[in-house]
Amino acid sequence: MPRGIAMHGARDQLFDAAERVLARDGPVGLTSRAVTEEARVAKGLIYRYFPDLDEFLAEFIAARVRAAVASVSGLPGRAGRGTVAGNLSEVLLALFGPGSHVPMTTGIVTSRPSLIPRVHRVLEDASGFGAIEGLLAAYIEAEQRLSRLAPSARPATEAAILLGAVHHLVLTGQSAAPAFPGRVQEIVTAVIAGMAPAPADPHR
Repeated sequence: MPRGIAMHGARDQLFDAAERVLARDGPVGLTSRAVTEEARVAKGLIYRYFPDLDEFLAEFIAARVRAAVASVSGLPGRAGRGTVAGNLSEVLLALFGPGSHVPMTTGIVTSRPSLIPRVHRVLEDASGFGAIEGLLAAYIEAEQRLSRLAPSARPATEAAILLGAVHHLVLTGQSAAPAFPGRVQEIVTAVIAGMAPAPADPHR
């Protein structure tokens, strides 16, 4: 790598290489040697910007989760359009479906539990998983205001239920299965059923 290259550019190059290694070899293949060889840079470049491999991986996970959050940040603005179940299913599939960053990064943490404290330190709720839950809750609340969901619905609780259920599918290796989209839609439909507004009184 030429001298003087900006740190941001080097980080992006290493993160992109790590993503390719992860997709090809899984979490076990994420070694500093594999990443630098994939990026075609000097073997010690990671340690020029990060104190150790775990710090590099924590920053990599944080960057990919932030990208996932940004990709669904417009969800609350979709309130009143389409169907509630369709909007929620689409966002959850974008976050957790094949090709998304979240299942890949979840696999890293599962295989390296020691990363969890570092990821929590690097990835604050304002830009991480807490933000995803907040976006879902904000969308549910917006649909409540439009009377498309019942006033009795609890946005924060329903958002946590949706994320927890779909994340369980990811952790059990089901996110790459052909049945995954259908399972997500079933989960959303079941949760939405408990938030459906009461039918209008025909006698009023």
